[in-house]
Amino acid sequence: MTLAPCFIGIDISKSQLDVCIHRGGRDRRFCTGSDAAGLSHLCRRLKALKPALIVLEATGGYERGTLAALQAAGLPVARVNPRQVRDFGKASGILAKTDRLDAALLARYAQAFQPAPTAAPGEDVELLRALVQRRRQLLQVRAAETCRKAQASLPTLRARIERLIATLSQEIKLINRELSSLIAEQKELANRARLLRSAPGIGPVVVATLLAELPELGTLSKKQIAALLGVAPFACESGQWRGRRHCTGGRKSVRDALFMATLSAATRTSSPLATFYDRLRKAGKAHKCAIIAVMRKQIVALNAMIRDGRAYGH
Repeated sequence: MTLAPCFIGIDISKSQLDVCIHRGGRDRRFCTGSDAAGLSHLCRRLKALKPALIVLEATGGYERGTLAALQAAGLPVARVNPRQVRDFGKASGILAKTDRLDAALLARYAQAFQPAPTAAPGEDVELLRALVQRRRQLLQVRAAETCRKAQASLPTLRARIERLIATLSQEIKLINRELSSLIAEQKELANRARLLRSAPGIGPVVVATLLAELPELGTLSKKQIAALLGVAPFACESGQWRGRRHCTGGRKSVRDALFMATLSAATRTSSPLATFYDRLRKAGKAHKCAIIAVMRKQIVALNAMIRDGRAYGH
């Protein structure tokens, strides 16, 4: 007798994993710790079940250890967007929210949609991603301290803030150098970086962000990569009514970095992107609308460059 496929949902909290095993319309649940011993027990138990797919949500970083452990064990696991799972739950009439319910919902989501398993990143890409995220955090803290400096009325307080800003700036410089060294030392990353740097407006920070936080670059279609970045306009229509198209979703951190690069390329260079931007503006498009359109053109070009292994304009 052939067993029905097994789908597993894992709800992750700081110290506990709630697991739901969904097979043949029935659920089995258990809990385990999120420490090394708990992950080892989880992998042994799940490997014995030979699941068709395991699904867990992105939880601000808490999921990374579990995801890495399952991938190392050779289990098919997909990390999915929590908003999509929550919308699926609402559509299924599940309005309550507990860890046990979330695990069951994830298992049903796995069965219904069967998302592609998440590829395991290499150690270098993982380090690159961590450095890019840390750099962004330090920039945010420095910006906040710069605002506080402008508001500080006492000279002693202002001096303290200035020392902290100097320390943050030095740490950011160190991370910049480490990012450059890490990319240069890895042949594949260095080749991708060389291709990306050939595009107008793309500097070392944007290159590091794209390599770290948009690993799908070069593997998707032009529509998919634009939607993933969040610069694809979606229709808003009903019957004879035609609403204004708008962009939504996407990876904000990558979009923010590419926005500044595109702004520079569109307004400070004589590249084809600048020509395209000028044409849109003359056609009556608002500045931001035109920049978003140029961003879409830019990411499609970058995607094709990485896919085909060719520099910009070749």
